[in-house]
Amino acid sequence: GRGGPSEADLPPVAPLKQSENRWQRPTADADEVASTLRQINGILNKLTLEKFDTLSQQLVSIGINSKEVLRGLIRLVFDKALSEPKFSQIYADLCTLLSRDSVCPAFTDDDGSQLSFRRVLLNKCQEEFENEPNTEKMESMAEEERQEYIAKFKRRTLGNIKFIGELYQARLLQANIVIHCIQRLIADPSDEANLESLCKLLTTIGKQLDQGEGGKIVSVVLDQLHGIKDTLSSRIRFMIMDLSDLRDNAWVPRRDDDGPMTIEEVHREARRKDQAQARAISRSADALPHM
Repeated sequence: GRGGPSEADLPPVAPLKQSENRWQRPTADADEVASTLRQINGILNKLTLEKFDTLSQQLVSIGINSKEVLRGLIRLVFDKALSEPKFSQIYADLCTLLSRDSVCPAFTDDDGSQLSFRRVLLNKCQEEFENEPNTEKMESMAEEERQEYIAKFKRRTLGNIKFIGELYQARLLQANIVIHCIQRLIADPSDEANLESLCKLLTTIGKQLDQGEGGKIVSVVLDQLHGIKDTLSSRIRFMIMDLSDLRDNAWVPRRDDDGPMTIEEVHREARRKDQAQARAISRSADALPHM
């Protein structure tokens, strides 16, 4: 050696003791996170087409400063989109804004992986898509409660499908993801719940997917649906026929879609319904025999 002590000559090293003020990975304060999420929820509750620009900027100004807030934000937006499918386009537009790095920076998770807005949102959609009804839980329910559970599960499933379609339209999801969803939904031709979801998804994304290579997939799927439609209930059969008509009409619906309405459109629709009801009452009165 170089004259220094050998490894055998060195005294034993005492194990390191953890000091009370040692460095720890910082975690967000739970009360602060809860307060931030309450603010976010309050803004989401007021979100409309007219107020989108103002309220989305308010949301951005809150600041997404921790992974806990990021996850909470996505959970709130996701649940809103699924429970209010008529407004899923607005929530998809909001996600486009929030997915910018300048708005929602990526955070490092406990396992060292990167948590970006887009990644967490995609995982949330995938988890919901693969979710199945809890049959064990349903067995312990009364009939009325079971029917309510099934109806709620179906609404949430269709809401997720609509939201996935809108996220694809907003280019937050890639074509291979929605194609995977399509393949899963048509895998069992006897599963009418999945076939209904498939029709809803293609109604939303058909126009965009039908361009280029995606057109082949749309054609194959429609051929498959037509091949099995006579074995299905009349409700699903009509959905398939409507889907074919929609494609034949260059994906332009023959009647107004059920997308979000502005406040003025809501008032106009209410006035139209009131006038139609008044005319119906008037016609009924005229039809009564005169004494």
